[in-house]
Amino acid sequence: MISYSLLKKLRAKPKPLLDNLLKRYRIINVSTNPGWSASLVGSGAGNTFTLYLYLYTGTTASSSAVLYALAFGLNTSTLSRHHVNWTKRLEIHFTIARLNSDPECVARFQLKESNALGALAQKGVGVEIANYLLRGEGYGTSRGTVDLMTLTDDRPYEIRIVKDGSVLEFWVNNVLLGQLSGAYVPNVPGTGNAYFVVSINNGPTGGVNDYFYVGNIRIIQEV
Repeated sequence: MISYSLLKKLRAKPKPLLDNLLKRYRIINVSTNPGWSASLVGSGAGNTFTLYLYLYTGTTASSSAVLYALAFGLNTSTLSRHHVNWTKRLEIHFTIARLNSDPECVARFQLKESNALGALAQKGVGVEIANYLLRGEGYGTSRGTVDLMTLTDDRPYEIRIVKDGSVLEFWVNNVLLGQLSGAYVPNVPGTGNAYFVVSINNGPTGGVNDYFYVGNIRIIQEV
C-alpha cells in the first residue's frame, strides 16, 4: 500500500511514475501517412491520410484491396528487427468503421507474420468483419475466432486487442466482448517478418462498393 506522504509527493511530481511506465512498456503510434504498400485486385483501391486509412472494393466482382506495413521495434535486441516477441504483453488500439452492406464482403485488421489478404494462417492477432459481424481472430498454432457484435453502418468503433500470456481479449468501446486462449494465441518469439495488414474484399456477385476505415492505431508492448 502506498503511504499518504508518498502519494502526495507523486501527485506533486508525477514524473517518476512516467519514467517507471516507460521502462516497462514501449508505446508506438502507427502512422497512417503515405508509406504503406498496396496490393489491389479488380476495382479495389485504398488511400492513406494523417489519421486513418481507407480501402474500398469498387463494384467489380472478386475485387480486393490490401494496405500493409512492416512492423518495427516490437522486440528488444533478441530477434530480427521486423519480428514480434509474442511472449510479451501486447495491446493494439485502433478505430474502425464499415460502410455499405454486402453479405459477401470481408474486412480485416491484423498484425501477423504475412502481408497477404485473408484469414490468419501464421502467428498473429486481429479482427475480421463479415459484412457487419465483428469477430476477434488469433493464431498461435491454429486459427480461432470469436463473435463479438454486429456493427452499425458508418459508425466508428474503438477496438482494443490485449494479448496477455496465452489469453487474447477483444474490447469494443471499452467493453470486453470476447476471448481466445491456448493454441489460438501466439505466445513464442516470432520467426518471420510481421506486418500490419488492413484489407477488404468482396465476392463473386459484386455490385456494392464496400468501404473500410481504420485509424488511431497505437501499440503498447511490454519491454
